[in-house]
Amino acid sequence: MASFLKGFCDVTEAGDRGDCTDGTGGSFPLPNTRGWSEAVRVCSAHCMNCSRCQFISISREYSDCSWFSHCDLDRLKYGPQFRSLAVKAAKNFTSATLRFFAARRAQADTRQLLLALGVIIRSELSASWQSTAMAKLNNVAWRYVVSKSTTELLQDARQDQMVLITGCPEGGDDHQKLGPACFCVAAHWFRRALLLYPRALFIGKTEEDATLNMLNIANELLWASKATGGVLNSTAKLIWYGLFQWAIHDEQRGAYCGGDEIMATRLPDCRPFWSRANSVIAPFASGALDVRSYALVQQFSACEHVWKHLEHRRFVTACDGGMGYFMALCLQPHQTISAFHLTYDKMHPAFMPITHHSCVAHPNKQQRQIEWADTPRPVMLPLAFTLQLTGQHMRWSPHNHSEVTSYLRLPREPKSSRSARLCRAVSCVSHPF
Repeated sequence: MASFLKGFCDVTEAGDRGDCTDGTGGSFPLPNTRGWSEAVRVCSAHCMNCSRCQFISISREYSDCSWFSHCDLDRLKYGPQFRSLAVKAAKNFTSATLRFFAARRAQADTRQLLLALGVIIRSELSASWQSTAMAKLNNVAWRYVVSKSTTELLQDARQDQMVLITGCPEGGDDHQKLGPACFCVAAHWFRRALLLYPRALFIGKTEEDATLNMLNIANELLWASKATGGVLNSTAKLIWYGLFQWAIHDEQRGAYCGGDEIMATRLPDCRPFWSRANSVIAPFASGALDVRSYALVQQFSACEHVWKHLEHRRFVTACDGGMGYFMALCLQPHQTISAFHLTYDKMHPAFMPITHHSCVAHPNKQQRQIEWADTPRPVMLPLAFTLQLTGQHMRWSPHNHSEVTSYLRLPREPKSSRSARLCRAVSCVSHPF
């Protein structure tokens, strides 16, 4: 959480939200909050979605969240009921996109949620997507996320409140366009979700051809929260949950480096066909499930590298690998990310045997019906790592080296046999936590 100062930047008029395209300030109503930290989160989310906003002044007493394009924090006006801070909001929403969102503005969900999930759709909406699994979890919310050119799907879907339109171009079947289009949709979803779900502990994305075991996922996110300092503190922690793989990028291209097989190395020995001199090596979460704590989404959404790239499109971005590249560019040297790695035993194609350890079946393009095991048997936990910048690269180190070594030594045998051995090598816990 960014630090804030007593006082306010300037006077604004209550109820006047201002012009986020050309204006210098405005005021959003601030709902009742339990403390300054939550008030800052809610107000910062408004700022993230206002292209001109760079600073905010907050008053819980007056229920006010004022935003400003300029503010001298060293010369704040006196007001003991106010707190002010700088918020590096993304600058590159075009005015057309802002108007597009304003025309289809969805009401924010202010419930205390464990997870807000965006389902990226490229072909057709499925009204039954995960509906049974989601119905069992009242602390998980989800929406379809589509590109601008997919909006004709809304005419028949009648689900306007369940659909978020990003205004990104459609990739179609062109591989050169598909990755950048997917990256654009995902980036806009993460930023928009800050405003739509201001009290979510985690924000994630998945894809239409993924089938999720939401009970396992929800329990493991709760465990990850507790492992990093408690559920109430997890919104301020940088947490990343998914199946991590590695890629190398420079400002022109990217290349895949590997997955589970290089898990024990702090930094893969990537050997692209170009010089590594100005390249960045970083892990990325598989697009089938990419879940981040609220604070990590804030950091990504406030990073100018992301939005300058989307504005200029200087190179072809892979949807998932690009996320890791920009996460490395947006991380500060003193910061660390707690990464919880699912491994291929927890995320795997739908045609492989499903076990009680499984969290994600992907791809599942045939929409195969999957019966997730609902038993009290112990479930393998994700393997925990710490991510940190060293130079321009993002390296990781396991929290428990011996556990990772034991996992990698497990024989590659049929999944049914391997499943029984997992809990002898790594930590397993019976749900719920």
